[in-house]
Amino acid sequence: MMLLFLFLTKTKTFSDLRKIRTINITTVFISANMVWLLLIPGTYWYYMFRGARGDYPPFADSIGIPIMTQIPVYLILLIPLNLFLFLTTVKTTLPSQLFSKPEVRNWQQALGDFFGCSLLVNILLFISLVIDGDHFSIPVNLFFTYILLTLRAGQIKTKADVPTLAYPGI
Repeated sequence: MMLLFLFLTKTKTFSDLRKIRTINITTVFISANMVWLLLIPGTYWYYMFRGARGDYPPFADSIGIPIMTQIPVYLILLIPLNLFLFLTTVKTTLPSQLFSKPEVRNWQQALGDFFGCSLLVNILLFISLVIDGDHFSIPVNLFFTYILLTLRAGQIKTKADVPTLAYPGI
C-alpha cells in the first residue's frame, strides 16, 4: 500500500515527500465512508476464511453470530466517524501539503499531540491486524493513517488563527 501510494504521488526522493498534496474535504468524507464500508465484506471474508481453515471447532457456535454483530457496529460507527471528520475539517484549508510543519503556537502543538496520539493508536492497531491476518482491515487501516495525516495537515493550515478542536474558554 505504501509503495502504491509513493508510485501514485510520483515520489522518488525524500525531498519529494514535502511536495505531496492532500485531498480536498469532499474527497475526505466520501472516501473515508466508502473505505469504512469495505469492512462489511471484510467481515464476511475474515470469518469465512477462518472457518475454511478450520480455526473454529465443528461443535462451536455459528460464525453468523460475530458476523451479524459486527456489521451493525460498523454501521453505527459511521456516525462518530463523520462527526470526527466534520469537527476536524471545520475551518481547515484542504488541499495542503501533507507533511507540513506547524508554526510555533501553543494550540497547534496540542493539536499535533492529539493527531500524534491518534496515529500511534492507529499504528498499534495496524500491527495487531497484521499479526491477526485480517486481510481487509489492513488496507483500511493504512488508508485511515493517510486520512489522519490529511486532517493534521488541514488543521495546521487553518483559515483562522483560532483552534478548531478546542472548546471556547479552554
